[in-house]
Amino acid sequence: MRLASACRFLLETESLSTPGLEDGVNGDSHLLVSLEDGKVAILISDGMGIGEAAAKQSRAAVAALARLLAAGLDAGFAVESVNALMSLQPDPGPFTTLDIALIDLHTGDAEIIKAGAPPTYIRRGSRVTAPGSPSAPAGVAIPVR
Repeated sequence: MRLASACRFLLETESLSTPGLEDGVNGDSHLLVSLEDGKVAILISDGMGIGEAAAKQSRAAVAALARLLAAGLDAGFAVESVNALMSLQPDPGPFTTLDIALIDLHTGDAEIIKAGAPPTYIRRGSRVTAPGSPSAPAGVAIPVR
């Protein structure tokens, strides 16, 4: 028997997706993954470009990342692994962004990891910050920040 404390926080999410211009296919993918010890990962990916090729890249990146995180890999290493796998493709594109939020429902702490994604804005009262720095999309053989 294993005793665990109850989570102090509840996470509610919503998503909205609109069809793309090419054959009604959207290149964006998202997934909510429950991890061990009351942690949750929100994964968002934008396949750069339009149509099925962009959608395929986006889905593959999110699925691979979800499997690596569920297996217990460190988030930074998981993102670097997906980046490396995508950069090995014989066809040099399309690339995809990765936008990851790892949230601990016990403490309320969050870790945000980006690969080519737009900034995340954090609002505390009237103060708004955008932590982090620009990074290349996944599939480009550059370390992800």
